[in-house]
Amino acid sequence: MDPYPCRTCWDNKKKILKMEQDGMSDQAILATFASEMGPNTVVVPPGILGSLSFYTAAALGLILVVFVIRKLSRKGAPVAAGGAPHDPLLDRYHEQIEKERIERELDKLD
Repeated sequence: MDPYPCRTCWDNKKKILKMEQDGMSDQAILATFASEMGPNTVVVPPGILGSLSFYTAAALGLILVVFVIRKLSRKGAPVAAGGAPHDPLLDRYHEQIEKERIERELDKLD
């Protein structure tokens, strides 16, 4: 509650401070609040599994983000100015097709 706590919080904080100064343990203070205001007033800490689940989810999310970034950032070989990359096998097929085309044209002339 910004910038100053509400009146109820302020009164409870003063009450907690007085109880601590009287030497009460944390469990005794929580039990007092639970008996006065009801059991829903006291928050139960999440425990080890509750704490680990948050960090596990964060780690898995980070791994997923890194995986996606690496997958999307990979690119194929750079494309030459002519459009397609230079491939010797493809050049050989182009030469063969060109020879066949020339032979057909020469056959037409005869």
